[in-house]
Amino acid sequence: MYNEFEEYELYEHKRSDKVKWAISFILIIVLLAGLIGAWIMLLKPEEVPPEQEAGGAVITEGEKNGMTIKSMKIPQSDYGEYGISTMAETAYSLTATITPDNATNKAVDWTIVFVNASSEWATGKTVTDYVTVTPTADGALTANVACIKSFGEQIKVTATSRDNADVSANCLVDYTQKLSSVKATFGSTVLTDGITKMFDLTKSGQAAETWKFDYSASVYTIKDDYKTTVKISFSESASGIGNTIGAILTWDEENITAGMPAFDKTFFDRVFKDAMSGPVSENPSVFNKLVMALTGNPGDPGNLLFKVEVKTVGTYGSKTDVYQIKVLPDGLNIRVEGMGMSDSAILF
Repeated sequence: MYNEFEEYELYEHKRSDKVKWAISFILIIVLLAGLIGAWIMLLKPEEVPPEQEAGGAVITEGEKNGMTIKSMKIPQSDYGEYGISTMAETAYSLTATITPDNATNKAVDWTIVFVNASSEWATGKTVTDYVTVTPTADGALTANVACIKSFGEQIKVTATSRDNADVSANCLVDYTQKLSSVKATFGSTVLTDGITKMFDLTKSGQAAETWKFDYSASVYTIKDDYKTTVKISFSESASGIGNTIGAILTWDEENITAGMPAFDKTFFDRVFKDAMSGPVSENPSVFNKLVMALTGNPGDPGNLLFKVEVKTVGTYGSKTDVYQIKVLPDGLNIRVEGMGMSDSAILF
């Protein structure tokens, strides 16, 4: 009986050891899998975001007559490899394919012309001042196209077989409208960096001043359509103003669809609102601290309090401008916080 009990304990001990080893083995595998996964993530090449299009030259296939031409855009980082000038706005690599594949003489000649050289825009202009085509070698089936500057007439690049002049293909080069600047105006005021505004707390519910946008863009053969949105938020320099005045400001950035909000009491209370006690304008002590914070340097009063982001998006390009708005303390008077009386006795 004793021996049977000892054998049973030994069996249980061995089985317990097996379970412990199995669990340890599983934990080791999980740990190794985690380490391998981490190494894979570290070694994984960082994804490069696609190059942002900003308007400019684009190439499309044209006519084919026994030959085809394919185009590939050349990244600016590869201009040196392709022999493209760094001054070029845009560049493409063209490859012509002729049939049959075993033709003895596959040499081609490359030419470039305005599609309508007598158009109002093209008259008197030289096409190679705007776009050039350069074969990679004499007679080569490959050539590089470089756009030097904007143009207002469609351009055609043609490859023609030296062995058979009836065999050719061409591609068309267009210039999509390229945005250079956006002038944002609200009311009669042009938005500029460091523009000054003042709050008028005697007024409330004033209508926003309507936005107007004027676009400056390049000449083009393909027009772009632009849509502009405006967003206003606290600037980086004002990020700590809540701590300065002892308030937890709850206002967040907002999109402005109608126009620049009127700097009245309505907007003031929406912007300067303490999460605990409500609008700062209703708390004289905190309000006074805010006025002092906005006063800043007496020699240079005001605070770059807001930033306005003007974002314009088109089919072929986009542009974002950020402006700082300086708020002056004018019109924000220090308020009475309390009152006391002398404890001197009054004698009659």
